[in-house]
Formats: sequence, structure tokens, C-alpha cells
Amino acid sequence: MPRLIHIALLILLFVPSLCAQEQADSLQVPPAAVQMDVDEGPEKTTLGAVLRSAVLPGWGQFYNESYWKVPIVLGITGVFIYAMIDQHQQFVEYSDLYDATITDDEPAGDLRLKSFREFYRDGRDENAWWLFVVYLIQLADAYVDAALFNFDVSEETSATVVPSAQGVTLQVRF
Repeated sequence: MPRLIHIALLILLFVPSLCAQEQADSLQVPPAAVQMDVDEGPEKTTLGAVLRSAVLPGWGQFYNESYWKVPIVLGITGVFIYAMIDQHQQFVEYSDLYDATITDDEPAGDLRLKSFREFYRDGRDENAWWLFVVYLIQLADAYVDAALFNFDVSEETSATVVPSAQGVTLQVRF
């Protein structure tokens, strides 16, 4: 239960900062100066992408039109969820077996079963942490992808380092 509270607090810490970033971005550019080229397409909001990914992992990547990332996010998330469930089932099984070996004659029970129980508990907990890490990474990916959605990566823009008599010169072409 404390871990669930920690996760909820982390989410509550990230969402207001994302909202503040969106408000700060809108304050920096006057509304009259905002013009979208016809070729650029719709702009993606970072808050929209992050909230979608928070609700359903991969939805933010879908929103950002990075369709190839969706099966990767869902696959990795599914692997960790499957491993976590499998490890938990093994933990419960060995926990029941270990509890059955505790008697008045042998209060410590079968220590081999206890070590198996602890092994599967540790595996379950480790998979849960990796699932949380993957969740945070896909949130960050959705945020960055939305922020750079209309970024121009055309061939016309280039930066080149050219040797010159003074040393090195940076040539930038637009």
C-alpha cells in the first residue's frame, strides 16, 4: 500500500509541472504571433500526450503518430506484467508450502521452501520496479515526442564544421 501512495504522489508531482510548462509556453508567444503553416499539420500538446500515456501506456505514442513505438511499449509492459504475475503465483505457492511445514517440533519450517518463497518475492518486486521504470520512460517519450512533433528535420537545414585559417568554423545553412 505505501508503494501505491508513492506512485500516486509521483504522478501528482509531475502533472502540475507539465501543466505549468504548457501555461508558460502559451504565455511566451502572443496569440497573434502564432501561425501554423499548412504543411506543418496539427500541433500536439505535451500535456495531452503525457496524460494519454499515463492512462494507457502507448496511447501517447499513438497520439503523437509514432505508431511503430506502440507495440514496443505494449510488448515490454506486457512482459513485465506477465513476469510479475508469474512470480507472484510462485511466491504464493511456496509461501503456502512453507507455512505448511511450520510445526511445533520445527518452528523454523523447511528453510529451502522459505528461500524459494523469498526468491520469487524478490523477483516479483524487481519486475514491479522495472514496470514502473518502463512506465516513466514511456511517459517521458510521449512528452518529448509531442514537444518535437513539428520540428523541422528537412535536408535544407544543416550544420557543418569547416577548417579555416583561424581554426574551425561552424557553417549553418537554412
